[in-house]
Amino acid sequence: MIFVFYYFQIFITVVSLLCVVLTDMTFYLAMKKTKLGILVGMGRQVFLYISLMILFPKIMEIGRIIYIGSFGIEALLTIVIVLMLRKDFKELRRMEYIK
Repeated sequence: MIFVFYYFQIFITVVSLLCVVLTDMTFYLAMKKTKLGILVGMGRQVFLYISLMILFPKIMEIGRIIYIGSFGIEALLTIVIVLMLRKDFKELRRMEYIK
């Protein structure tokens, strides 16, 4: 029973971080920077999740990997995305002042 309560809290945190990733992908598609939007989506789905499911079963049991690994991926991507968005918004502000 403790398993359910502990990992459900992690799952809810993952869901709240997921909106940052989806918003970022939509932002880059709207700004006509499709390569960055695709890179974020592909990086999340292909590179991070597949490597997580191949490497981590040797370390932990599968139930923990899904919840803790998903949280780690979303947290890492959220940090990277916030840094990318800060840079892009600085560029947008500079462009606005120039015109």
